Amino acid sequence: MLSFCLSLIKTEQEKLLIEELYNKNKQTMYNIAYSNLHNRDDAEDAVQEAILRAINQIDKISQISPDKQCTYLNVIVRNISFDMFNRKVNHLSLEEDAEIYDQTVLEDQAIGNVNYDSLVEYIRSLPQGMRDALYLKYCLEFTNEEIAQSLNISPCALRNRLFAARNKIKDHIKN
Repeated sequence: MLSFCLSLIKTEQEKLLIEELYNKNKQTMYNIAYSNLHNRDDAEDAVQEAILRAINQIDKISQISPDKQCTYLNVIVRNISFDMFNRKVNHLSLEEDAEIYDQTVLEDQAIGNVNYDSLVEYIRSLPQGMRDALYLKYCLEFTNEEIAQSLNISPCALRNRLFAARNKIKDHIKN
């Protein structure tokens, strides 16, 4: 499996990075996928898909710290396994198209008035999908296109997810 993935990479340095990431994180990624899919073959497929997505984002991944690389892979494999599970049970998720306005200036002002620990605890209580989107956007500083591709959702669905997460955080701050 790894040799196929490595054959898709152009430079030796990138091959070494992907190989190192795979060797360091394969068991954790497998455990995450297996806990969602309860099937060995599907879990292995999810890990392979996560590595392929990492290869597609190799320029971005090579610029972040090793611990964030591990977190990135875990987020990706978790989302892939959720997608695989949902496809298996023929669950269709509907994406709503909405007009979204950027209100970051107001959000930044409001965040300054809130207790940091309370905010962190609230963010941890958000649904996993929202937390993943926020993490990739604001901690790893991925673009919306990169995040949507990594999470295998449309850019519109990502914008909706980020919009909903920011609104929940704003509501929490106001209260």
